[in-house]
Amino acid sequence: MHILSRRQFLFGAGAVSILTSAVVTIPQIGDYPTHSLNLQSLSDREVHIYHVLGEWLLPKGGSLPGSGGDNITLQRIDALLTNLPVGQKRLLSALPLVFEHGTALNQFGASRMTSMTPKRRDEYLRSWMESSSLIPAQLIAALRTMYGMSYFERIDVQNAMQTPPKCTPL
Repeated sequence: MHILSRRQFLFGAGAVSILTSAVVTIPQIGDYPTHSLNLQSLSDREVHIYHVLGEWLLPKGGSLPGSGGDNITLQRIDALLTNLPVGQKRLLSALPLVFEHGTALNQFGASRMTSMTPKRRDEYLRSWMESSSLIPAQLIAALRTMYGMSYFERIDVQNAMQTPPKCTPL
């Protein structure tokens, strides 16, 4: 008897979400703005999705510099993905698409996440954050981890939090 690993389950669930949205709804199709960043792994679509998700998770303002959707954070996400083994990179490349096109699972004919009004987008993303189901909880945890490794590891953010940038022995 073969039991699916968590990674296989999450990848399969994400793939089903993407395929379902691609087949079911036309509003999921469209162009994305081009970016001028020098990136190796992220496409224009992924940059735009990560920008929108980052602005929602870690908005501008407060005592910390930048945001989760600023260029520095996007460059760090790209660097993170660039340095991953191919299999892991492929799995993580599906992550932003699940949030972008998962709207089709909520409502037939729904727009993709980045095309929603800010109010509707907030409601949609909060539904992911507040879900008690395993798949959405795991996907939100993966997204938060991605931003944890890209935004909170920035030297300017660590300086603003007054935390030492490197661990040193006592």
